[in-house]
Amino acid sequence: LATDTVVEIASEHGTSECQDPNLPECQWHLHAETYAPQGSVQSALAAGFRLGFVGGTDRHDADPGELSLGPGASGHLYDSDGDGVVDAGALQYTTGTLTGVIADSPLTRAAIFDALASRHTFAASRSITGLSVTATDSAGTTYLPGDDLPAGSYDIGISLLDPLVSSWSAELVNPSGATRAVGELPFAAGDIWYVRVKLTVDGGEHRVWASPFFGL
Repeated sequence: LATDTVVEIASEHGTSECQDPNLPECQWHLHAETYAPQGSVQSALAAGFRLGFVGGTDRHDADPGELSLGPGASGHLYDSDGDGVVDAGALQYTTGTLTGVIADSPLTRAAIFDALASRHTFAASRSITGLSVTATDSAGTTYLPGDDLPAGSYDIGISLLDPLVSSWSAELVNPSGATRAVGELPFAAGDIWYVRVKLTVDGGEHRVWASPFFGL
């Protein structure tokens, strides 16, 4: 809808990030057999929707937002005995994702809704601490993920100080799926770039997607 400000980029069903789910960086716990590229977040951004990112679990049980219990047992149904009738639930491919908001402390209910309305959000496959993503212009003005950026050159900065993260890397992604290194970035009207982070915790791969920066 034209009034929407955020979109779910990943859940326990996998990611809905990419128009081309066959790219190696897009295969994140993905059930490709039922994937609809035209329904991806990148497709929505390319169509002109100005959307920030949120995550969800889709567990449909008594523990909404809980990732430690594993994926839900019935999110993906299948034909267990081959008789043509869908009759059983299968475990999903990931435990889901969480929504983070960028807001001043102390966090309030109103601040959460303000962050969602402003697209000051990110989605992550685990709880993250010490994450910062910014765009800074030549005058020192700092913008947050989800903000509109006047035409110009920006330094895209990211830091991650989570003690449980053993390694991480970040890249900029646009709606076509093209990537470039985080750093100095020229912005023109209509440009859209977001930060995607890959990180390792206890030997497992996780993802963070920060809301896009939009060129005015």
